[in-house]
Amino acid sequence: MPPDRIVPPFKLIEHDESFEVKDAGDQRLGTFYFDEDESRRGSFGRVDKPVARALAREYRRMLEKGAGEKRNGTIGGSEAVRLRDPD
Repeated sequence: MPPDRIVPPFKLIEHDESFEVKDAGDQRLGTFYFDEDESRRGSFGRVDKPVARALAREYRRMLEKGAGEKRNGTIGGSEAVRLRDPD
């Protein structure tokens, strides 16, 4: 089940084979795996490191934009952002 609330700011953390996006409360919001070995990449469904980094940055940017819109009056002035169910 996805987290009910996410708290900005969002961090991008590089690991040996992935980039991870976390919120201020250290909730893992997304993980983007990469593999530098081109022959294994297709087998594991992974991309190369620059693509994984770009995807993780874009995801973080989208989270920051959504959190900023909600704090600026769309939803209210709370520091946390409540996520909606995708009904």
